[in-house]
Amino acid sequence: MRSIFVIAMIAAPALLPAQGGSQPSTLISAGPTYVFGAASKWSETGYNIQVGREFGHFGPALFRIEALYLQRSGNGEPLSSMTQRTYALAGSIVLRSSRRLFGPFASAGLGLYGDNSWSVYSRGIHAGVGLESSIARVRFFAESRVHQYLRDARIFGQFGGGVTLVPLSFGVRF
Repeated sequence: MRSIFVIAMIAAPALLPAQGGSQPSTLISAGPTYVFGAASKWSETGYNIQVGREFGHFGPALFRIEALYLQRSGNGEPLSSMTQRTYALAGSIVLRSSRRLFGPFASAGLGLYGDNSWSVYSRGIHAGVGLESSIARVRFFAESRVHQYLRDARIFGQFGGGVTLVPLSFGVRF
């Protein structure tokens, strides 16, 4: 029941009408993913792919909901030799500066993170910064965020504990 509530809270902003004449936009990005903290004991650098939707503009703030796929290899030692995959559904608030040739932005939010499947997932937080540039109706961006969530040590044993992933993403928004 609790997980349904969390999913509903993440998806709720999608039901809000857009204001201020701004149209919703879609984003697609990919890039390397760096691993820090306890997770670096069993996993190495990998890559990420994300698809999202931005909507509900309120001045410089807007809402973003996105699906992320992050994959990295296990490092083999006392760690997992198998490929580590993280599936995430994240919701965030994004703050953008006024439109210029290059515009910075910042985001923060909540997410659901599943390691290697959705059968076991964890709640987490994320925050980051980015820079975007517009050419015609397409906006190119680079963004880095820190995703932090906990793996259940009862299920993952010695591989339980905090996971800190830092994807560096390059993409387009249209």
